[in-house]
Amino acid sequence: TLKWAETADGIMGRRGARLWVSGREALEHTLALRAAHAAILVGAGTALADGPALTLRHAPGSPPLRLVLSDGRPLPPSLGLLRDGAAPTAIVGGP
Repeated sequence: TLKWAETADGIMGRRGARLWVSGREALEHTLALRAAHAAILVGAGTALADGPALTLRHAPGSPPLRLVLSDGRPLPPSLGLLRDGAAPTAIVGGP
């Protein structure tokens, strides 16, 4: 399953800034999707820019494995999904 949100003119985000382009209903659907999958994958850029928790929040079920697709740049240990212990997390790829 692939999920993303973009504006009507095709913008998914701006470098260095969060851009909220979907609403509460889309968020609830996303959380339900997470509960139905064994893993969720984000790129290192998203992990660094948005600091997503990638958890179920209030949806029932076991949290999925959080995978961060590394492009080789180091991820700071202070990054929330690396230190919060809310779900198992792995970094994939890199040098």
